[in-house]
Amino acid sequence: MARPPAPITQADVQRAIRGAMKAGLVIGTVEVTSDGTVRITAAQDAVQVPVENSAPPRL
Repeated sequence: MARPPAPITQADVQRAIRGAMKAGLVIGTVEVTSDGTVRITAAQDAVQVPVENSAPPRL
């Protein structure tokens, strides 16, 4: 029996992470639920880095 298509792909998660980082969010956790919802939570004790001086991590 073949698997059904994934509700979300790794590329979708990477796109969401990059978008959050471009918006200036310091990412604490990333959760993906079984229905395809991506929830990105900010780090609590992180210092925000200016967007123009920071490069996103390679994923």
